[in-house]
Amino acid sequence: MNNAIIIYSRMGSSRLPGKAFELISDYPLLEHIVRRIKKMQNKIENLHIIIATTINKEDDIISEIAEELNVEYFRGHPTDLVDRTSKLIEKYKLDAFCRVNGDCPFVDVDLILKGYNILKNSNYQLVTNILKRTFPYGVAVEWVNCKKYLQLNNNVIGEELEHVTMHLYKELNKNEIYNIENNSDFSHLKLAVDLPSDLTRIKNYFDNNKNISSLDLNFNQIK
Repeated sequence: MNNAIIIYSRMGSSRLPGKAFELISDYPLLEHIVRRIKKMQNKIENLHIIIATTINKEDDIISEIAEELNVEYFRGHPTDLVDRTSKLIEKYKLDAFCRVNGDCPFVDVDLILKGYNILKNSNYQLVTNILKRTFPYGVAVEWVNCKKYLQLNNNVIGEELEHVTMHLYKELNKNEIYNIENNSDFSHLKLAVDLPSDLTRIKNYFDNNKNISSLDLNFNQIK
């Protein structure tokens, strides 16, 4: 299989512009996420780590950071994420990809690896943990079969175009989706950096847990 973890990042967030470069503990947010993902690089076969950003001039800096971090990047449609993703799949001839948002500093590599193994060893087309949420908002996994994704990319309408996978939950049958559930319900916890207040709170989580590496700190360890 030809696999990718795709990190979606851009500079033009309306609620927190430039958040990709806000410092989270030891590293800027985007670099922090890339470094966490890189820890699993040898655990998934033929794995590409790709930052998917836009063709907008303001996102030139995202491409530059990708080069500095020695990961691949792809530039596509600014708002149509289905189009951006489909063209990326075609360019890299991917069999499967995992979506990672560039504002989620608690991205969980063990969860991503678990999702990959389920997809690889089953007939599921989508392995997720957000169909029924038991993990924090911002600790997500979505592994997608790329052949199925491309088959369904003409059925996307309206706001679905602004999301990578929203249409899949409508188009796929229940027996094509596997939902991973956590042993305890953490769905009340928000760990994505969306607003300035999120940034402050999440920085505090890392500052209050200095005894654990910022690249290892898990959502169920925070104080």
